[in-house]
Amino acid sequence: MQSYLPPFIHFCGDTLIDQRDGKRYPTIKIGVQCWMQKNLNVGMMISGSVNQANNGILEKYCFNNDPANCEIYGGLYSWYEMMAYSNVTLLQGICPLGWHIPSYSEWDTLVSFLGGSAVAGGKMKEPGYTHWLLPNTGADNSSGFDAIGAGNSSGYSSLKKKLIFGVRIQSFHPYGAPLPEEFNLPIITQVRTSSLFPTRIVVLRFDA
Repeated sequence: MQSYLPPFIHFCGDTLIDQRDGKRYPTIKIGVQCWMQKNLNVGMMISGSVNQANNGILEKYCFNNDPANCEIYGGLYSWYEMMAYSNVTLLQGICPLGWHIPSYSEWDTLVSFLGGSAVAGGKMKEPGYTHWLLPNTGADNSSGFDAIGAGNSSGYSSLKKKLIFGVRIQSFHPYGAPLPEEFNLPIITQVRTSSLFPTRIVVLRFDA
């Protein structure tokens, strides 16, 4: 029997509509987990030269300070911003109701299901060169995850080269987990980043 989340019933595989702004996100079940197939894009764009702040406004960066790039690649958020300035683990953060920022163990479940870190990146990457640079090694998107080379920082230097997501290890001690990592590699690795280092968000359903 399929599971759902009140008050907005959502079956995995359906399009999720964020009730806050009407943005639409396709979803997919991979193994036992339900993931968004697009990076989260919510909040008001601010300049990459300005720090995101705990000011009651949900803020995001967009590549080259262009809102159109957030529509393609998703917003960029510091760890504190994406966690909505809370140190509660397994938290919704700025995700839509019923969804949350995944933990490292939840990413590990995904990577293991896809055959391990040596090959999982390729199985998650969108093939072709629209959103990745050549050679886009190993990309076949056999998982249906649809990962694109959305870059990783307010310096905007890595578009189409890599993708780094914010991942919860413990409260206010995040890791950036490149999933997938690079345009020329099929692997997934793990790197520690600063809490102020802006990253993308892909979210996981609470009951998945």
